[in-house]
Amino acid sequence: MNDRTITLGTFTIERHYPHLPEKVFDAFRDPIKKRRWMGGEGDPNSAARKHHGQDFEIVSFEMNFKVDEFERWTFRVPGGELMRNDTRYHRIIPNHSIVFVYTMDCGEHRMSSSQNTVEFIREGQGTKLVFTEQGVYFDDPEAGRGREIGTNDILNKLGEELDRNG
Repeated sequence: MNDRTITLGTFTIERHYPHLPEKVFDAFRDPIKKRRWMGGEGDPNSAARKHHGQDFEIVSFEMNFKVDEFERWTFRVPGGELMRNDTRYHRIIPNHSIVFVYTMDCGEHRMSSSQNTVEFIREGQGTKLVFTEQGVYFDDPEAGRGREIGTNDILNKLGEELDRNG
């Protein structure tokens, strides 16, 4: 097992949305909205399909948005093994910040473990969102860069979700 690699990486992404922090925070809190913008179900142009192929499928999704509770995604990519994202919330301050940790697995293989902070900062009638990931990526030195690219795409989809109803 000494041929295994560990890559550490941190990235921060800032987004400016023309919506108040309450609305942006709600898109993280509400499981229906989150499944739509993050999972991309029913969206042929979703971030998940962009990175994993058009046959990307959400197998299950559970979310209990409370401190010390979990969010779990199970999904499959074309021709691939079952993948899993397990998230645990560590701190939630409504309309201000969320701190969570998550792991990503592909079959029996742990791909990564990350701690994330999402900050919602009011800017006039809008929000500056600051998303920071501190990750440990296993066996793929480029995984951190790929995660940053995917997170950028997901935050673009969050913007589309926020614009859905004004």
